[in-house]
Amino acid sequence: MTDHGLIPEHHRESVASAKHAVHAIERFALLLVGSAMLGVWFMMFLRTISDYSSLCELACHPSLHLFAFTLLLLDVSGLLWIIRRHSSFSGARWKRRFVALVVPFLFYGWVTAPWRLLPLRNDQITDGAIKVLSWNVQIGNDNPSYVLELVKRELPDVLVLIEVTPSIAAQIEPLKDLYKSHLIKTHRTSSGIAIYSNLPNSEFKTLYPGDLPMPAIELNAKRSFEGSVNPKPDLSILGVHTFSPQLDDGSRIVRRNQQLAGIAQWASDKSADAVVIGDFNITPWSPPFWRLLSEGGLIDSTWYRGYFPTWPAGLNLGAIQIDHALVSKNVKVLERRVLPDTGLSDHRPISITID
Repeated sequence: MTDHGLIPEHHRESVASAKHAVHAIERFALLLVGSAMLGVWFMMFLRTISDYSSLCELACHPSLHLFAFTLLLLDVSGLLWIIRRHSSFSGARWKRRFVALVVPFLFYGWVTAPWRLLPLRNDQITDGAIKVLSWNVQIGNDNPSYVLELVKRELPDVLVLIEVTPSIAAQIEPLKDLYKSHLIKTHRTSSGIAIYSNLPNSEFKTLYPGDLPMPAIELNAKRSFEGSVNPKPDLSILGVHTFSPQLDDGSRIVRRNQQLAGIAQWASDKSADAVVIGDFNITPWSPPFWRLLSEGGLIDSTWYRGYFPTWPAGLNLGAIQIDHALVSKNVKVLERRVLPDTGLSDHRPISITID
């Protein structure tokens, strides 16, 4: 049996000093996790009022990252609660942090639906499949002719280009030789848009979703003709670009939401198969995006195919997804991709292949 009274004084001082250091580290960890927890709760609150504030909508952008971060905090708090549950100093504190993190974990799990990011679908490309490619080429692009290389490599049946200025349109003039038909609406600002099509009997129409001065282009094409063995519904593709919310102009988020409501109305009115593709300037975790899907009867083509961040192009998994391809419920998606960063635009191109 050890006689504690015989333990040398300097040993007792060393043990006390070690315990003090452990408590100091644990206090710091408790403070760190507690501060992070409050930050997550604050981001949750901002999301609930994000509809009409560009600043608050920023809280929607990192929802997937916040889900992963909250899961990490939950794991750390739970583990330390188990390890330190008998400690009079920290056991109850770690328990309170763990319990307080359950709500944001469930909230962001509900918002991001991470199970939809699992690449469970991998359909085979069939004959007659239609490939649509969209790219915001960005105003000031130093080499817009790269679009020609992209088209020759990817061979899309339909090409949607966004932020097409007169200068960019002039430099990609050879695209007209690669496609049967096209409609180009250039503008010196970011409002320019163009669609090129190799689908037979393509017809184009310029629309203004939300009755706002940012054009969208509708492409209508027949996929079946008299005598077709396996007739398919007509196809409508809408190339879109919405206003980007800006902190110094609160009206832009309101106008963007008006555009999204107009796009939803367009989709719900369509009897043909519908695809909406382009730069939506909104993440899939924002409330207006959810309303677009529900009111328009649309499905996000990324579901069960992976995560497809597009902006800023160079951040890879740190980027967010604001370029989308949405489809009506009868459209069968065979493939969904985000293409590599070109180094020429702040957006990565996206493509969707449908049957």
